[in-house]
Amino acid sequence: MPAGSYIVVQKYGYGNYASYGIRMYRGAVVAPLNRGQVLVFEYPRDHSIRYVMRLVGLPGDRLEYKGKRLFVNGEPLPTKSLGLYQEFEITRESTYNIATQSAAPRQDFDAIVKPGHLFFLGDNRDNANDSRYWGQVPEANVVGNVVLVLKNPEAQHIIPPDLAHEAAQRP
Repeated sequence: MPAGSYIVVQKYGYGNYASYGIRMYRGAVVAPLNRGQVLVFEYPRDHSIRYVMRLVGLPGDRLEYKGKRLFVNGEPLPTKSLGLYQEFEITRESTYNIATQSAAPRQDFDAIVKPGHLFFLGDNRDNANDSRYWGQVPEANVVGNVVLVLKNPEAQHIIPPDLAHEAAQRP
């Protein structure tokens, strides 16, 4: 999602209800959580800050990132190259675009997601400030699921729309 985009968030079922900075209710997440979802959550180090990021690890998952490839429970997530710096990453639940740079240093890691926690990665993998750096996110921090992205026409795209459309048409 390009920086500067507007998002519509489904909050029902995510147990963290607030408006204009005033918390009205906090309860358990009852909506399904799936790898590949883009969620809004409270930053673990400062609950007044909201992050929007892709969920890659559920409680109990073993995650490894080796050679710029994500492995979940020992299985590599399939990818499809879109060209220089970009590719699709494919989960059972969804397909989405990520960006990596071969010249960027490797940021390998391995982790087991703790009970009641989630692991998030940015789609711009080599330039993202995500769970690799500030840790796992308690499920209670989830605010909602991004259901619609309204792109700001002046925003920068990670993957140009014409290239993403062309790659999606390939077998």
